[in-house]
Amino acid sequence: MSISCIIKIESLDIYIYKHWDGNRTTMLEKLERFHEDFLENRGWDPHYELAQLLRHSTELWSSTINEAFTGWGLYDSKEEIDGDYVYILKENGNIAIK
Repeated sequence: MSISCIIKIESLDIYIYKHWDGNRTTMLEKLERFHEDFLENRGWDPHYELAQLLRHSTELWSSTINEAFTGWGLYDSKEEIDGDYVYILKENGNIAIK
């Protein structure tokens, strides 16, 4: 069974839905590294961080599943999408988990 997640960036009304590999063991370490590196090199820039997170997604999460046309989605806050975990990348460098 897949473990889905939602990745939000504080202050944005759009978020990423990832259909599998969303568990804390797999996701949190990679998100922490990415978020820390982004803030260190670019500073707080939520729009660019969202774009770069998507751009680097294949490097961050390699999978044996063919993700060319599935597994990832973008949604706005008006749409109700459930995920097993919700990760919120915050301006202060922390990541909140719900």
